[in-house]
Amino acid sequence: MTQNDDTGGVIVEAVGEEPLDEHGDSSRFLLSLAGYQEPLSLVGKRTNAVEALFYEYFAPNFPHFTVKCYFNHIGLDEGWLVLADVHNDHAPETWNPNDIEILIGNLASLHASYWARREVLEQYGLPGLFQGYPDQEGSKSGSKGDRAIAEQPPGPMERIEQWLQSQHRLLTEHALRTAGPTLAPMLVEAGRGLETLRNYKGWPGIIDERHLVALADLLDDPVPILYPLRQLPDTLLHGEPSSDHWYLTLFDDYYLLDWQKMAIGPGVYDLVSFIDQVVLLPGNSLSNEVIQTDTAVETMIDSYILAMSGELGSRFDARSTRLAVPAARCLLVLIHWIPRLGGWLREMSYEHEVWQAMNELPDEALTKAGNVDLITWRKSLALIFDRFLRDYRRL
Repeated sequence: MTQNDDTGGVIVEAVGEEPLDEHGDSSRFLLSLAGYQEPLSLVGKRTNAVEALFYEYFAPNFPHFTVKCYFNHIGLDEGWLVLADVHNDHAPETWNPNDIEILIGNLASLHASYWARREVLEQYGLPGLFQGYPDQEGSKSGSKGDRAIAEQPPGPMERIEQWLQSQHRLLTEHALRTAGPTLAPMLVEAGRGLETLRNYKGWPGIIDERHLVALADLLDDPVPILYPLRQLPDTLLHGEPSSDHWYLTLFDDYYLLDWQKMAIGPGVYDLVSFIDQVVLLPGNSLSNEVIQTDTAVETMIDSYILAMSGELGSRFDARSTRLAVPAARCLLVLIHWIPRLGGWLREMSYEHEVWQAMNELPDEALTKAGNVDLITWRKSLALIFDRFLRDYRRL
């Protein structure tokens, strides 16, 4: 448990609270301080132990894009934080190319700071995104964070074997063992999502039989996507540096929040996660004119490579990083988009025929029917899955 020295001697006269989420895990607190006219705005947050770990040990190294932490408690499975409240004055829809360059530069700064320092990161018990399973003798072959599989506590090899056997309906044992303890549960969720998409015969105009076959192929044998990523140096990953987690202020500050998915892995995974989720900025000039072209995507990759080369010099292998981009994008589609889409379809509970008919309707008809979300999804995801298919063929 840590407390920032700046809080010493402060007298709080009144506290106001404003919940920030429906689950009650995050609130804004307005503190009226003795001797100050303006209240101090702070965010109290219940989070996981990984994010609390970040603010304890890593955030001080990145003051230019992390918020100030006033209080931090790291528990066994959860953490508590009191953070400076920063405003998101520039929504992603208003970002310009210079903003994108700065965000990519900050991402490169994060990765360069812990480039090829897996041994150091393992000391903090961070999960290794691509770590393998323990050997048959039960010895550990990875970080402390790699001992858990999905929601199971650490246990002997027999427990791992039981879990592997229980997932055979969706994935082969080869796929699960190849994935390792961190990725295997994610691929199982991808298998469930793919099963749902198959039941719906895909998504007209977005996911057809070609996509379904490619997804099934990678779930059956993930080696083509995991091998090139495992050849790259490991570093510190944010895990999901999407547009939702970047805050841009009126004072030209850029903050990266929400570190619950921090892990050890290749930096290219964070890069692709950033690019592909920034693509989903619907209906704005940036997404139409800057992001949604292959040239713009390649420019963002180039910007990252130049920034990393500037930080690391000859230690950074630009060629290997670029060649691993297709693998990283295919993996992102598998473990992020497929489970999310499958869950969304299950929640909607459409009949197959209704789903197909809805996707034949023009945007105007869908708007009148109150299905605006469907319009946004299908326009944006068409780009993601088009690129997925092209990258799958490059593996």
